[in-house]
Amino acid sequence: MSYKLIEILLSRSDHKVWEHARMEWVLDHIDYLEDGEPMDHCLCEHAIRELCFIRNACTGQMAMIGNCCVKQFLPIDTATIFDGLRRIRRDMNKAPGDGLVRYASERGILNEWEMKFSTDTRRKRKLSERQRTCRYSINQKLLKGIGI
Repeated sequence: MSYKLIEILLSRSDHKVWEHARMEWVLDHIDYLEDGEPMDHCLCEHAIRELCFIRNACTGQMAMIGNCCVKQFLPIDTATIFDGLRRIRRDMNKAPGDGLVRYASERGILNEWEMKFSTDTRRKRKLSERQRTCRYSINQKLLKGIGI
């Protein structure tokens, strides 16, 4: 992680020691830029497509950083969330994956039944017509709930 990113996040934190300040930050929400869309930039200045919006729980400050930077100090595997998003954006009949389902469930995007259905049918290749319809509907709800 770059010193510039640490410096900016420290300036938006209550604590001024990185080991303590990093604990103040939580993942607020994510976004994903499609190929062809102009790339955005992380606070470390790298070009990014996988946008992680983090919020400081103490100060309320927000920051947008890339998936690679957020993985270095938050205890969440954002790679599996973005993998699931890419998969269902390419094919709405694909399973979203555990990371994305867990993320959406924690944020109230999916209810308990939808989470269980997605988990139970995750590895199932041949779905009934009704199951395909449910998966498609859940995937639409995921994309809409995340804002994509």
